[in-house]
Amino acid sequence: MAFKLYPLLTLILGLGVAGLLTFLQLNSFWSGEILVPAVPDGSPAAPWPDPGTPPVNRVAVRPGHPGLKVSNRTTQPLRLVLMSRKGSTYQEPVHWDFATGEGEQEGLQLALPDGSFQLVSGDVLMAFALDGSRRYWGPYVVGSTPRPIKVNDQGEWQLTLQP
Repeated sequence: MAFKLYPLLTLILGLGVAGLLTFLQLNSFWSGEILVPAVPDGSPAAPWPDPGTPPVNRVAVRPGHPGLKVSNRTTQPLRLVLMSRKGSTYQEPVHWDFATGEGEQEGLQLALPDGSFQLVSGDVLMAFALDGSRRYWGPYVVGSTPRPIKVNDQGEWQLTLQP
């Protein structure tokens, strides 16, 4: 008889603990006392940023400044990776993510957090689909492949990614 009661007691105890935890969570929600986790130094963590405020790391790019404009005319979200050449070696790659069709008409001027940048001959650009389709565009070697296209003598380049 004791053997048959064991699963029943375990079920009742489990349901009781689950009910108590649910009650405590709902009670803190209804009372408005949502718990904010503490960071290691003991101070409360910073709240989520207000969606209406612009991101802090936004970079202002002057119109007509040399650099790279990218148009994503594909049906996939993309990641564009740049490997900048410095002498005979390449620097740490940087990347930008683009939504489907982002910059489709005129292109988006790319910049780095410390300001804009300028492509030089030998820099390598690659684009990868972020939707799991395993599609890619490139590699494009600046000055060696047909893309990107040099727009003017001030060093402006245009890369249009198409399906």
